[in-house]
Amino acid sequence: MNIDGRWRGWYAYAGNGLHHPMELRLSQKADRVTGAGSDDIGQFTVRGRCADDGNLSWLKSYLTHSVDYEGRCQGRFIRGAWRLAGATGTFCLWPDGSKPGAVEAKAQKKPQMR
Repeated sequence: MNIDGRWRGWYAYAGNGLHHPMELRLSQKADRVTGAGSDDIGQFTVRGRCADDGNLSWLKSYLTHSVDYEGRCQGRFIRGAWRLAGATGTFCLWPDGSKPGAVEAKAQKKPQMR
């Protein structure tokens, strides 16, 4: 799956359940993923990899800190988990311009980070 394009979605802190919106543009060349976006913390860049099987990982970097993301392309969604020293949580993204169903975009059981 090629993930080029504009995406939107949310991230949530473990145990909190509140969805924090985010928007980003991703570009994929072979297995490399780059991009940029913004959320309620600020602007960020993305650099990582996407495997042929849909597994992906990237580093979401703000001016002050970076967050590790691991996920999987599942149909028209990218879902997974993030981790930062002292905090973890989940995320869900879908192509900008589409609307997720309530069940599809709902937070799922927390994926385990490798």
